[in-house]
Amino acid sequence: MTDPSHPAVSSSRTVRVAVIGAGRIGEVHLSNLTRRVRGVDVTGVFDADAARAETLASQYGVVARRSLEALFSEGAPEAVVIGSPSALHLEHVKLAARAGLHILCEKPLALDEEGIAEAIRVCADNGRLLQIGFNRRFDANTVAMREAVQSGSIGQVRSIRITSRDPWPPSIDYVRSSGGMIMDMTIHDFDLARFLSGDEVVEVSAFGGCVIDPEIGKAGDIDIATIMLKFRSGAIGTIENTRATPYGYDQRVEVLGSDASLESENMTPARVVTRSAQGQTQPNPLPFFLQRYEGAFSGELQAFVDAVREGRPVAVSGEDALSAHRIAQAVQRSLATGQPQRVEA
Repeated sequence: MTDPSHPAVSSSRTVRVAVIGAGRIGEVHLSNLTRRVRGVDVTGVFDADAARAETLASQYGVVARRSLEALFSEGAPEAVVIGSPSALHLEHVKLAARAGLHILCEKPLALDEEGIAEAIRVCADNGRLLQIGFNRRFDANTVAMREAVQSGSIGQVRSIRITSRDPWPPSIDYVRSSGGMIMDMTIHDFDLARFLSGDEVVEVSAFGGCVIDPEIGKAGDIDIATIMLKFRSGAIGTIENTRATPYGYDQRVEVLGSDASLESENMTPARVVTRSAQGQTQPNPLPFFLQRYEGAFSGELQAFVDAVREGRPVAVSGEDALSAHRIAQAVQRSLATGQPQRVEA
């Protein structure tokens, strides 16, 4: 049934969307909204750095708004994509929901569980959609694996293995403001594990350290971790993270079932393998998430725009953000205590 808070549904209706944030992720979203996503009109972009917003607006042919109030009213947007700094997400979600806008918010939705619950509640109270930016769900390989698991073609899921390695460490300023590796990086893998398995994580055991950049350790964070997951079904998962590798952005996933296994290998610039007397070579993985998940970013935006247009639930909810956050909290407790930890419901 169509939500009465939405305009009349039309498959051809254009959805008016505003963007908060003119940094790296804001530009990714603005590029996709203006060039790749169907049925959308960008009504404006806002950033606290007005000059940056003006530059980005000029580049993509949209209007830079002078304030959030202007962004929420001028051009009559009905939805907003939030790509502001993490510490501002909760504030911006609340302001947007109360202004009557549907919301796609980058993770984290908030920096603590209470904030996430508040964001979910405010959106529900105002009848607004809330989608979370777990973009990996929209990667073509992930979608294919999820469909195979759901179809039953691999039998019962027994284990999931996720390898996620960044090509270089982030800046120390970013480490301090992001919530740390578990909350900033690994949280994507927690959501991916839930999505692929169709199951909930009930217990974790984590090992981590700082072996790449001593400054990360001084900032109170880790740069390498291995995490064991126990699912409600009894299946086991393994997540292996590191903040730097010498060969590119390493993203691999395996799902082992009772009847078959699925593997998602790295994406490379070309699939050509060179063989000679000197040995065998092939291209390294794509350099970073911007290239590896280019299609996933546009896919999540298209799903959001379609949900707004059609008045249907979003693909990744605030409750999904809350579940991933609770896994991350359990992992941090395990790192601190050296003991397995239950995931609190």
